[in-house]
Amino acid sequence: MISLKSKLLACILIVFCLTLAGCIRNGQQKANFTLVPSIEKSPDPALPTRSTTAQIKPTITSLSSATTMLTSTAIVYSSSTPTINPLLILPTMYPDRERDMYKLLQAKDCELPCYLGITPGKSSWEETKGLLTNLGAYSWMKAYGIEEPDSKFFENGWPIYEYHLNPRDPAITPVAYDWDWGYIDQYVAFTVAENEVKRIKVSITTQRIGGKYREYWKRYALEEVLRRLGEPDQVFLGASESNLQYSIHIVYEKLSAVMEYDGLLKDNRGWLCPLQPIEDGSWMNLKMTLTDSTTPLSIYQPSVVPPTNRAVYLPIEDALGISAKEFYNRLRSDPAACFEIKEFPK
Repeated sequence: MISLKSKLLACILIVFCLTLAGCIRNGQQKANFTLVPSIEKSPDPALPTRSTTAQIKPTITSLSSATTMLTSTAIVYSSSTPTINPLLILPTMYPDRERDMYKLLQAKDCELPCYLGITPGKSSWEETKGLLTNLGAYSWMKAYGIEEPDSKFFENGWPIYEYHLNPRDPAITPVAYDWDWGYIDQYVAFTVAENEVKRIKVSITTQRIGGKYREYWKRYALEEVLRRLGEPDQVFLGASESNLQYSIHIVYEKLSAVMEYDGLLKDNRGWLCPLQPIEDGSWMNLKMTLTDSTTPLSIYQPSVVPPTNRAVYLPIEDALGISAKEFYNRLRSDPAACFEIKEFPK
């Protein structure tokens, strides 16, 4: 007969083998899941980080595709904050702070060149930093323990401070297409002198997301800007016959405000329909340069090609054969208006 001791040892061996097999199987399955951090209410205004609580979401991935994505994406930052999914490139805002940002974006008493309640030439840097902290803005400098920017981040001898305010509204949460993830990146930079904001640079880039995000920046859409601010002083157009992309610069010289709108030409031809959204509405590129008019700073960004460079942009008079006033009147009377491009930059 088999002794009780032998039976006990046999049971222990069976349990051990089953446990080992389960661990191996689970380890194999983990390669097919991506940890996606959930967002909670912000615990501390000084800590713009994500909650480390995670949910398991199945994806179809491979290590090679992950490497390709990380090396080919233009917006790649590292930080000390918990970033479980490398495709969610920058920390996103907590819902309560995001609601505060939305209210600031819709505030009727903040007209250009004001943005998020901050006005070049009027807002102090201390007040601005306090507002950014309350919103949970992400600063890569602070993430690396850098207090002041180096000489690469200066213009006119004045420092530039960079932040990201990236919404994470459940209604516009990026959707995964294998490793091609959607995102919203709102970059805001401030040129500061004598404890005062002298310039605000804004860049909002989106990809593969729902249409609700347009509500966030609807007051800065081209149609709304033309309606509220009236006829622009200058309009420049950059367009390409090869990739069918365009970029329109709307210039308000008295406000020292330059708005840039990117899009795609219509029907694979040289037709520009600036107020018609992209068919799937999945992406938007909006840039603003807002400057204190009393400073020696140019109203155009120093780090990018200005719209006055004819190798890349043309005045609307040359590109479309109409004046800025005619362009404005056409769009105000007919939002569906399209214009044939007469000349492309060479």
